[in-house]
Amino acid sequence: MDVAAWLRLFDTFAPTKDLARVKASLGSGHLDAQDAWGMTALHLSVASNWLEGTRVLVEAGANTELRYFRTGDTVLFTALQEKNDAAVKLLLEGGANPDAANYWGKTPRDWASTVGLPHLFAGVPQRAAALPEPMVQNAEHLADHYHPRFKIPSRKERETLVVGQAVDVHVLGPKKPAVKARIRERVGQGELTRYRAALDPQDQETNLSPGTSELSFGPEHVATVYLKRP
Repeated sequence: MDVAAWLRLFDTFAPTKDLARVKASLGSGHLDAQDAWGMTALHLSVASNWLEGTRVLVEAGANTELRYFRTGDTVLFTALQEKNDAAVKLLLEGGANPDAANYWGKTPRDWASTVGLPHLFAGVPQRAAALPEPMVQNAEHLADHYHPRFKIPSRKERETLVVGQAVDVHVLGPKKPAVKARIRERVGQGELTRYRAALDPQDQETNLSPGTSELSFGPEHVATVYLKRP
């Protein structure tokens, strides 16, 4: 079974769920596999309110701290968004961190108060807020999500950039998401093209870790393209 087939077992749009097949497939090695958006089987199971599937995954040791790439939310945040009391309890029993913040510093514990479920965290020790690592966002996904306000260049243009050109990529968080970088190196062709770029200017305010001076990314991450410097 490949990753795609494994994740389809938890598809939120599937009319029925096959718990027996899930149990038989736990040894496939894909327990914590993430799709292009960062969703795991545990995320999908919680998002579709499939409690039995969630319980099986938690008992199998599924990682509760993997994050949805666009927001940095963990699966506990997803359970709270669904107002799924039982899933929240299962995840907490499985060791889910109630203080794992998303890119904007909002934690599941914070969100519990927003959705009227703070009692679920009574007696759960508070930890220091754990922020996700900065991550270059997939501009194609952002363009889909924010369509038509977020527009990106054609895929062909983003796959054929040259050294010296400047681009914007996005790193979500509480500061300015757009990061300006100038390409210094490219390898590969087509969808396998990878770029290495230096921040330009170096002192811009971004959501990157302090001291970051270079980035590596692919065409799927490029949000804006600027002309080559004269």
